[in-house]
Amino acid sequence: MKKKYIIFVLTFVCFSGLIISIINLKGSYSKVNYVLNNLSNSSIIKDSKISKISDLNQSIKVLDSNSGDTNTSNLELNYREVIKLNQKKLDSINSDLNYIVYPRLKTLTKESGDGYKYILTFQNSTSELNSNGKNVYYTRSKDLKNWELPKKLYTSYKVGTTTYGYSSSDSFVLSDGTIMNVVAKTALSTYNFTADIFNTTGVYVKYSYDNGKTWTAEKQIYAGIVWEPSIIQLSSGEIQVYFTMVAPVAYMNANTNYIASTSTQFQSTGIGMISSLDNGKTWTPSVTGTNTRYDVLNSNPYVPYRVVQQFVRNRDTNEIVDFTNLRAYNSGISRFQSHYGIKTDNNLYKMTDQMPVGVELNNKKTIVMAAETVKIYMDSVSGQTEKTTKISHSISLAYSNKKNVTIGNSTKSKYWLDINNSTKKKFAKESDVYNNEGLGI
Repeated sequence: MKKKYIIFVLTFVCFSGLIISIINLKGSYSKVNYVLNNLSNSSIIKDSKISKISDLNQSIKVLDSNSGDTNTSNLELNYREVIKLNQKKLDSINSDLNYIVYPRLKTLTKESGDGYKYILTFQNSTSELNSNGKNVYYTRSKDLKNWELPKKLYTSYKVGTTTYGYSSSDSFVLSDGTIMNVVAKTALSTYNFTADIFNTTGVYVKYSYDNGKTWTAEKQIYAGIVWEPSIIQLSSGEIQVYFTMVAPVAYMNANTNYIASTSTQFQSTGIGMISSLDNGKTWTPSVTGTNTRYDVLNSNPYVPYRVVQQFVRNRDTNEIVDFTNLRAYNSGISRFQSHYGIKTDNNLYKMTDQMPVGVELNNKKTIVMAAETVKIYMDSVSGQTEKTTKISHSISLAYSNKKNVTIGNSTKSKYWLDINNSTKKKFAKESDVYNNEGLGI
């Protein structure tokens, strides 16, 4: 009997290398605890048993079956074979691979004379305590046991005193066999940004049309700081890139003489999305950055289409904050800093959604997204002074069902429309549907 489950995590990580268990395709996945956010003014909280991967396929009993909603395959662990991919296994003379993290493993679909069936990307790290990447590598395999010598996909470089690095790369094999890879480009050890530096960071993309043998030059598709971009291609052919948004907050939090600033207290502002209807040639919304400092009266030029974000409360009034009013000032606290806090058990904390991984279910009517939710508990607040007292992490799931929208003289079904009640709007062309701020800021 086949058992169908959604799996969002495919590869295990350790700082000294990558652990890959040999897998057999069976079509299974395990549910997790989740928050179903219908992206309107309410959330539906549901609990679901977390099944260990090692518990799957142990008997004919069906675990958390979704009755064929997903078309993703399953994983079944083979406990007789475990392969550790580290510097010794991959390239013993390359000191850049002492610590390798953020692995992403994909199956290739295009027929190729060289016989490669899998591609693995990862980034190097400077130490066991630092997962920030400088260079992104890729390697291919025919059998998951033997791997070609890793090659650099993205190479860090320096401009003046600023070092640009690459991290959290993700690949997706498109319907025509093209490999699309996205990556977060960062300015390492930079907390106050000039416009040039800030606008150079962002989401970058490369393509391979020959199963990973050669790659195009990198191209920026979103300007501003991000974390963990990921890709899905819908059954319609539309490509959506999701990522953790940092740029909107950093832009609003600029210090004197800088266009943007970050700190440990300014976390992500939720999950954003950009969409392409022409196989990655153009993207909506088009976020290219600005040289102008933040103005509370103007829209934030670094906001993509926002798809997932936990609700927040005003730390002074405890009232739920309307996302469209987050530009408002608050006495004693600059810009929307006041809207970061949520009051719980006499503590203040801010909650973020980040690290998105989405999948379109096989019914072609629903997208399910797994996200990391971070709760940051704060002590008493005086002006802008904050101190983190505790950080906790959990997994949330959000979903969006397709809804009909009027485009020109016809009706088309699109995802993420219930965010801003866009089902009541009319659009001249399909690319206009996501050409706004979504939840807004």
